[in-house]
Amino acid sequence: MKKWIDAESAARMAQAANWLQQLQQDADDQALQRWLDWCAEDPRNQQAFNDISQVWTASAEVPATPSRRSPPRALAAGFAGFFAVLLAGVFAWNTWWQPQESLAALELASPTGSNSRTALPDGSVVELGGRSQAVVRYTSAQREVRLLQGQLFVTVARDADRPFIVDTGELRVAAVGTAFDVLHESGRSVVTVVEGQIDVRMAGGLRIDGGEGAAPIRLGAGQQLTHVAGSRVLPVRWVDPATTTAWRDGILIFVDQPLALVMTVINRYADREVVIENSDIGARTFTGTARTDRIGDWLAALPDAFPVALAALPDGRMLLHDHPDHAPVSAPPP
Repeated sequence: MKKWIDAESAARMAQAANWLQQLQQDADDQALQRWLDWCAEDPRNQQAFNDISQVWTASAEVPATPSRRSPPRALAAGFAGFFAVLLAGVFAWNTWWQPQESLAALELASPTGSNSRTALPDGSVVELGGRSQAVVRYTSAQREVRLLQGQLFVTVARDADRPFIVDTGELRVAAVGTAFDVLHESGRSVVTVVEGQIDVRMAGGLRIDGGEGAAPIRLGAGQQLTHVAGSRVLPVRWVDPATTTAWRDGILIFVDQPLALVMTVINRYADREVVIENSDIGARTFTGTARTDRIGDWLAALPDAFPVALAALPDGRMLLHDHPDHAPVSAPPP
């Protein structure tokens, strides 16, 4: 069924489309500020911008990693040059940041059980895993995303004059134009490069053991860096990026990960939160996969791999506790 809109709404949608086109052609500081002012004039302006962006999200080609299939070129061609800046995903405008140098700030959040995608005014795209939170701030000097919790994948639009920063609180990841993944959970941050290069340094200029002062560590495609809160040691190893980023396609892959960290990730997609009874259980390592749309099945099968059981708690959560007999115990129904 077609849905007709009135003349005023049609005009507003046309303005929103015009803003997308302008930001594509001239996304400098002044253009961004004018766009922000237009969004602030009327909440319907922002809604129109969101709506028109969703059309592009459903049809246009977004820069993709080699492992992901792009939408058909024929479908994207009709929109190319007209819609380029995406703003689809779950977000709420936060406030205009001070000092005046700050241009914009947004809060990004994804619900439990679902990933989200947000395109930023410069053309960069941020994908959030389930129950993840981040804050984006643009200034004239840099583009910055503060990952508060969860996991994100960012495809960075190249801008040699304004680096793209992802900050986890203790780590700062800098890129100009690349694609990488950041996990920030339970006092641990894991950075994986999918393409291009990034620089990683300790936040606040802290010294990295074995390095010269606050010198960054440069990572290339296929390299992964892990940081544990309170440590200045940043081990780097080679990995398959497709394994780390499989969550974007609804698959969680774990390789020799502590069960405590595994359960933190699982809880971002579970209908009911699971708490671990003691640190001994949390220290056990797990290798395997879980589908984000079948977390209940994964939990029910967990006692087949470990001497544990699941029990319902009065507050609605589930407790993962020791089960000495190692008898399979099904998870309580949701």
